[in-house]
Amino acid sequence: LSTATPPEPTFDSAVSPRPSTDVEARQALEALPAPRAADTRTDPEPDPSGPPGLPGLPGLRINILGPVRIENVPPSGRRLSLLQSELLVLLALHDPCTGPEIEDPLWPGERTDDNRRHGLVYRTRRIVADDALPQAADDRTIRLGPSVTCDWREFQALATTGLTAGAGGITDLQHAMSMVRGRPLQGIPPDTYPWA
Repeated sequence: LSTATPPEPTFDSAVSPRPSTDVEARQALEALPAPRAADTRTDPEPDPSGPPGLPGLPGLRINILGPVRIENVPPSGRRLSLLQSELLVLLALHDPCTGPEIEDPLWPGERTDDNRRHGLVYRTRRIVADDALPQAADDRTIRLGPSVTCDWREFQALATTGLTAGAGGITDLQHAMSMVRGRPLQGIPPDTYPWA
């Protein structure tokens, strides 16, 4: 018996795969937020070795699939405040933004002015570096640099690829799920991220 080969599998013609699988995959694809429009910026491609001036270090990484973590912040000795971290997460989810698109979520119900917004962006840029939060030519649009990555964006791309591929996309779906460290935006103080 130990040398016998197992019998060939037989398929009962009366039993067919669940017909709802395709419907469920289509519904899951439709439930994903629409991917960002193609980026038409003329910024150079990010250097795979890391941001300019910091050879070998990867670009800024914003993780929100669990407790918020911002990784690969250049070692300047300064730490991001809660509001600066919230600005980066907002940009990671809604990049690019105009001034009012940042003011309303970050200071809900408060009157703000350009100085307050510019000050926050300037102080954040001094910590994360110009390549992560570049200064816009028109001074109105605020966006992250091309070297910045976000786990939610990667999750969306992997989930879309995996669901589109059907049974062949299981590896992409498993990789997407492995990125989830907990409830998204877990553990944030109750008075922050009201927009989320």
